[in-house]
Amino acid sequence: MKNRYFNTFIHKTPSVDKEDGKEVKATKICISKFPSEILFDLIHYVRNHWEGGYKGVLFVKEGIRLHHRVFTNSIDAQNCIFEEQMEFDNCIFEEQTEFDKSSFLSDISFKRSIFRGSDFKSISFREVTFGGDEIDFCLTEFYSGDFSKAVFKENSFIVDFKGA
Repeated sequence: MKNRYFNTFIHKTPSVDKEDGKEVKATKICISKFPSEILFDLIHYVRNHWEGGYKGVLFVKEGIRLHHRVFTNSIDAQNCIFEEQMEFDNCIFEEQTEFDKSSFLSDISFKRSIFRGSDFKSISFREVTFGGDEIDFCLTEFYSGDFSKAVFKENSFIVDFKGA
């Protein structure tokens, strides 16, 4: 039943990419029109179960606004492109949280959030591209964090780590 429910939010979209100057037809995998609270479960489903497990770039078409939430499971949101605003204000991330090789094309906020994974005590934003006007980690607690090779685009007017 869960599979059928999750499948309603997953879409294949034809796209044309350029590789070595040649146009290559490809298929983009997008998730959209889903309730915010199932975001990480939906990504996990696509990565591990949908059509045998999809490992390519996953496009997240919806903005997310989750405040005052406690995430008790590990989160693997690697290799995603988040196209709209993302807000995770006043949230607690209990386990390992990974956004490696993801891109945030709009504003992102983890204001007053806590990342304290019990085993790894880490948050990972390795090779992430931040492209929004506002990137807010103000008053966020990192017990261990990795922002190696993260790129903050020139159009990022406010990058706030005050109190982090």
